[in-house]
Amino acid sequence: MFYKRHVLKILEYYYYFSLSEIKRLTLFLESAYFNNEAALVQLHHAIMEQVSAKKEMEEIDLAEIHKKLFPSKKYNESYLRVLMTKLIKLIEKFIETEYCSVPYHKKFEVLQRFKLKRNYEILIKKTISLEPENFKDDLFYLSKSLLYEDYNAYLSPSIGDHIEDYKHNIIEFNKNFDIYFITKKLKSLCNITNDQAILNTQYELTYKDELLKIIYSDQLDEIIPIRLYKLLYRLINKEDGVYDPFVDLVKENAQKLSIYEVFNFLAHAQNYCIKQINSSKFEFFEKMHDLYVYRIENNFVLSQNEINPRLFKNVVNTALRVGEADWTHDFIKTYSKFLPKSEYEKAYNFNMAFYQFEIKHYSKTIELLSKVEYDDLYYGFNVRMLLMKSYYELDEMEALDHLLQSFKVFISRKKGISDYYKLAHQNVIFVVKKLVDVNPRDKKKLTAIKLKFESLKPVAETAWLKEKIAEFGV
Repeated sequence: MFYKRHVLKILEYYYYFSLSEIKRLTLFLESAYFNNEAALVQLHHAIMEQVSAKKEMEEIDLAEIHKKLFPSKKYNESYLRVLMTKLIKLIEKFIETEYCSVPYHKKFEVLQRFKLKRNYEILIKKTISLEPENFKDDLFYLSKSLLYEDYNAYLSPSIGDHIEDYKHNIIEFNKNFDIYFITKKLKSLCNITNDQAILNTQYELTYKDELLKIIYSDQLDEIIPIRLYKLLYRLINKEDGVYDPFVDLVKENAQKLSIYEVFNFLAHAQNYCIKQINSSKFEFFEKMHDLYVYRIENNFVLSQNEINPRLFKNVVNTALRVGEADWTHDFIKTYSKFLPKSEYEKAYNFNMAFYQFEIKHYSKTIELLSKVEYDDLYYGFNVRMLLMKSYYELDEMEALDHLLQSFKVFISRKKGISDYYKLAHQNVIFVVKKLVDVNPRDKKKLTAIKLKFESLKPVAETAWLKEKIAEFGV
């Protein structure tokens, strides 16, 4: 009886634990805060020696363990049983400590792994009553619903004695799972809407009408992830008056969301700013720069100790547009070391070229761009655009004309790009070509070009084009 009730129970724990958990258990047992009996640490090591020898549970030799602990004493099963009982309690305390330290959305997994019959009800009641300050995202609500469901499965054999708890758990399961489901569906709706705009694709989404009713009402606004995705959907659809409330809500709750969610929300806010700028709303340069400064100050620019090359470029571009040349130079020097190694040379030279262009060192810009391969989609557009502006500023018309022709071919041949993005760049080429060909003294034609430019939508590089047209005095 002793063997089965104590030895098998304690060994089950040891066979459950991973190597890293065994190491943490050892530190736990050696800590005077949790344990002041050296014999329990020795018992732990003696058991580990036999477990490490890959013995089956039934092969563990108690007499050998006793001899290891007390080499000069006669075998005393009663005392060994006392030590075993104490060690079991400490191991259960260790599991509770481990359980409390894991993120909320991992607790269900840990609870299932170490199904502590003696402590289960205490642990699960404690868990479902928790309202964590951080990471209260969709996974929190999923985990909470699963915990309520599991608690009811635990109560089922004696449901008559726990009927009120059982009914309460059903209500809470449905409430939390509904929040999780609606959040995920809203997230999916936002992703699909965004993809349709960028990739020119079409998807079907179930429950879209029901989701739109939620979006355009105050339903579930008290649930932060839901309110964020409601605002995000409207932001993606370029609705007025949504940007500031959305960004403010993200900043207020950034510490309560996963880093992935924060990056995602801020990226959408930045894309909205870009679209507004391309529609000649240049005040959004300041808003976007403020957003990047917020990200840098709050450590929301690095992911796995790297900065995304596109984010790097956008930070540089925006800061230069608001006249922060010195700030930009410092940013490039400080954060370029976090660029992926495979992208470092290309990204560094391109962004330094951007900086040189803004301080009117156009020849240096072209020199740096000659070091950048731009056969891929991303650099294909951006390098050509910067070369076009540099040739224009240097009045190198032959090189500019050749570039404009090749740029048109590049755009027409590229697939998988939205019509919006293509048109924005085709319109730039159209306006630049008109400015190159026009007689500077022909005010009538210049005025016509200006009016045509103002009617075009969308147009990339609108601020620069506006400046170039103004230089003709119209």
